[in-house]
Amino acid sequence: MSDPASPIPSARPRVIAIANQKGGVGKTTTAINLATALAAAGRPVTLVDLDPQGNASTGLGLPADQRSPGSYALLIEGRPITDLIRPTGIPDFSLVPSDRDLAGAEIELVGLARREYRLRDALAGLEQAGLVLLDCPPSLGLLTVNALVAADAVLVPLQCEFFALEGLSQLLRTIDAIRRGLNPRLGLHGIVLTMYDRRNNLSEQVAADVRAFFGDRVFETIIPRNIRLSEAPSHGKPALIYDFRSPGSQAYVRLARRTAASRARAHRGPVMTARDGGQKRLGRGLAALLGEPAAAAPVRLGSGGNDDIRCVPITALEPSPFQPRTAIRQESLEELVASIRERGVLQPLLVRPHPTLPDRFQIVAGERRWRAAQAVPLHEVPVLVRRLDDREAAAAALVENLQRTDLDPIEEAEGLRRLIETHGITQDEAGRMIGKSRAHVTNTLRLLNLPKPVQAHLREGRLTAGHARALLAAHDPVALAERVIARGLSVRQTEELASRQANPRIPDSAGAGPARDPNLASLERDLQDRLGLAVRITPAGKGGEIRIRYRTLDELDGLLALLTREA
Repeated sequence: MSDPASPIPSARPRVIAIANQKGGVGKTTTAINLATALAAAGRPVTLVDLDPQGNASTGLGLPADQRSPGSYALLIEGRPITDLIRPTGIPDFSLVPSDRDLAGAEIELVGLARREYRLRDALAGLEQAGLVLLDCPPSLGLLTVNALVAADAVLVPLQCEFFALEGLSQLLRTIDAIRRGLNPRLGLHGIVLTMYDRRNNLSEQVAADVRAFFGDRVFETIIPRNIRLSEAPSHGKPALIYDFRSPGSQAYVRLARRTAASRARAHRGPVMTARDGGQKRLGRGLAALLGEPAAAAPVRLGSGGNDDIRCVPITALEPSPFQPRTAIRQESLEELVASIRERGVLQPLLVRPHPTLPDRFQIVAGERRWRAAQAVPLHEVPVLVRRLDDREAAAAALVENLQRTDLDPIEEAEGLRRLIETHGITQDEAGRMIGKSRAHVTNTLRLLNLPKPVQAHLREGRLTAGHARALLAAHDPVALAERVIARGLSVRQTEELASRQANPRIPDSAGAGPARDPNLASLERDLQDRLGLAVRITPAGKGGEIRIRYRTLDELDGLLALLTREA
């Protein structure tokens, strides 16, 4: 593969993911020896071992008890990469090792924010010029997805055997899907043929068919099957250190020269397009395994468990019946349309399989992105498919909107009420499901007791949730709300006016009479937030009284339950 030389900006290192979901194709051997050859040529290289098996760390002689903290801390704990880099003993070659905790990272990543971008965000802390190689695990789970989202290009080691070709189609479709939905700059650095045995006709046939299909995207350099490449890891050394003159070592030296000369080149067109329709050299032919992109099935990027990422037609999606947001502002939607037109859909929509219709999905989170993608227009969008029942879907939709602060207080309250009433759960259970306290749930639900005109003020942002909670204690919330809006009163002033309406003997701080002790007012607000009920503290000499006002027996039961539990 001949590639024009082109400089790379020095502001950030170039990132190449070495990936193939089939094991035993020479992926780790390629990562170790390519990094060694590049470092020997004077180019700084950092190898990040993302394979829970830790073969790259073993092959570089790092004992298992010295690998923590490693790539797990980088991805899950958010540790700075500069704190995790280890020297390898080879000049200009450093390593972020894999540790034993990485085996559980696939599961832990599912619940983390920006889970597909964790590695990309972490590599932003590596500012020196050079190259970062990512040794991916033999799967297409979230670890590999993180690598592809962080990478500028993908290098695919391909074993010269027929079965190695079968997984290639899925990997290449994955690269296309990641580029369309998560990482527009991702390209195919190239395919390198490995474990080539010139004594075997099949190796020659595989090599010829791959070159006919992919053309110049296949490196001219072929990595031979070589005993020294197999022996070197057992000595904790790269093959170039173990036996520099072996055919395998020399092949990686040539590959490093190609990589250094082509560092800015990465094919960014569809990678599933045949280059040559000539005669097939294999019995079935590579095209029979890879197919054509137009006939490709929806792409699954996940691990095949409860979650997977895929691209689906935009017409296969429909809004969720559990969406708590009732309105989408046209202005914000137009801004999103412009962003998607420029950069594509960068964050997959969260969807669940339709309960009754096959090959269709309900949107749990991301309806704005779906509507904006229709306006662009896009024909398909990336989605994260999660198998959720109705209760889980309702909770997930509510949590997602709360995290994005997309809901007004009334929409949040209506979503909580729907969650509680539809699924017969308590306020405590609802709070645990969305990560909020019971007091927060109670306070939010109480907003639904306000008259509709006051709720409308809340929806439009003319009143805050703090104002609304204070208005609950007023005899005439509508009139008081109009007064608060007209005079621009604070939450504290609103609380005092509402208390005066409830007890006329209390002087109005806006009129005659001394101002109340601000410490008592602050304590009242704390208690109201804690109990979810109106509270009034009246001092009298060295003592005083605390009045807690409830409107319904349910509120009284909730107060007694809280006091009993605290006791």
